[in-house]
Amino acid sequence: MLNLQTVLRGFEENGLKQEQYFTQDEILHKLDIMAKREFDRGIGEQIFEQCQPIQENLKLFFRLADVSQTLVDASLILSEKIKKAELQLKLISQNKAVCEKQLDETSVYSDTRYLFLTLLCAKNIPLKLKYSNCHIQLTLGVTNQIARPEQQYDRVNPEFNQDFEFQIPPATTSLSLQFYIQTNAAPASLWGQAYLQIQQLDDSAVRDLELQLKDPQGRELGASIEIEAQIVLNKHQYLQTQLQKFEQKIYTLENDLNEYRTDLDVVERPFKIKLFKEQSFKDQKNDIFEQFDQQQMNEMDQQNPNYLQASEHKEQIISALQSEKHLDKCS
Repeated sequence: MLNLQTVLRGFEENGLKQEQYFTQDEILHKLDIMAKREFDRGIGEQIFEQCQPIQENLKLFFRLADVSQTLVDASLILSEKIKKAELQLKLISQNKAVCEKQLDETSVYSDTRYLFLTLLCAKNIPLKLKYSNCHIQLTLGVTNQIARPEQQYDRVNPEFNQDFEFQIPPATTSLSLQFYIQTNAAPASLWGQAYLQIQQLDDSAVRDLELQLKDPQGRELGASIEIEAQIVLNKHQYLQTQLQKFEQKIYTLENDLNEYRTDLDVVERPFKIKLFKEQSFKDQKNDIFEQFDQQQMNEMDQQNPNYLQASEHKEQIISALQSEKHLDKCS
């Protein structure tokens, strides 16, 4: 990932000073030279759109420091996109493997009804709650499952994006969703709850639903839970459909990853040699310091042989005393 000083030094070594102003073509020409190939003009346009130019003689000029910071920001954003896409790809691949296993174990014919539900997010949770943790408990009949938000989440609109499967017992009419909050080390407390009526889903279609949260006394709280839900009568057929969706998501994510990595290479390529040199110098400097420290220690040992002898003598005395204590205990 780029840092501002590396970018500025890279430009300066190629004749562009950070406080000076240059045209878009002048900066792109230098990027071409530094990258040893043409800098992608589409990405270049996006970079310059984020900068504030000045106009002189009908020409637009850009401050090099601003362009440099935008390149650093682009590097950071693309790196974060790559991390997120890689994490999503790993998760979806795991879900696909589970789906394949379930498909192998599921009969083509079944009389059991299932509820498949994706818990998307909670919305409009009041800021005044100031909670540190939250979770949603989903209950259908005697089955309870817990949903926890993603690692870094918005306290007002926490996202969950978790899939759940329930076997629907006979005569069961609703599923409850209870939103719990926790502040520091205090026990979790129920803040609001909502209900999904099973008869809303009897047509087997996927439904997008927003369920209003109410307090334990039944008063609306102005917050809600968003879900996707579906009743499934043929689990085998459903799993086949899900498997196709996973494969499509994986295909899309892999294409996105390739695009992000290509764009990141375009942004960082003009400065990669500079980055490599700086990292090599840093590693080399650390090695020199380590060698110097070891050399100093060796010289100190040679200059103070009495200190080493005294240390060895002290260890011998401690060992002898411990032996005597052991003999006294035995006798």
